[in-house]
Amino acid sequence: MTAFPQYAKTTSAAVLEVIRQNKELDKAFFDKGQAFAEANGGTGFYSSRWGSTVSVAAIAVKELPTTGRWREHPRGKGFIPYKNNPLYNEFEAIELRMNAIPGLPEYVESEYDEHMRHYIASPKPFVLDGAVFVGFNFVPQDRNSKSDPNPADGGWEEIKASEWHAARESYNERVTSHTEGVER
Repeated sequence: MTAFPQYAKTTSAAVLEVIRQNKELDKAFFDKGQAFAEANGGTGFYSSRWGSTVSVAAIAVKELPTTGRWREHPRGKGFIPYKNNPLYNEFEAIELRMNAIPGLPEYVESEYDEHMRHYIASPKPFVLDGAVFVGFNFVPQDRNSKSDPNPADGGWEEIKASEWHAARESYNERVTSHTEGVER
């Protein structure tokens, strides 16, 4: 297996399709979480991420919900239902499981530096003009993990840092000005 490139792009239809599906899953998760929060007196919800799964961690409310027994989240952000609350199973079932993007690992790691530190990052791909870009602020190392996908499976090609930075700058400009050619 080879390490994923520090800067890469692909125009693979399979990668673009998975990203589109993930956006639909993300919207459905948000809508379910928001509906659950509002049905229980909340204005929104907090979420937590573990790997490629995101779940509702608590609902944001001004006062303790009156729909069964609730308790404050251990970190003091919102409320969660007690396990004996009939709403607990519904609360626990609201989660987002993203589909794996072909050729893109779930996370990458750097080498250890002279202070025995290393970095771990989750890829954050973005779409610009029909191409998918991904980049990291360190050079990913080969983890020799059989579960890591081969970058060639998604058509990922290494690109220069300048190409990635130019694409990211253009993406950010288009997102803030709401122009065509970017997918959020």
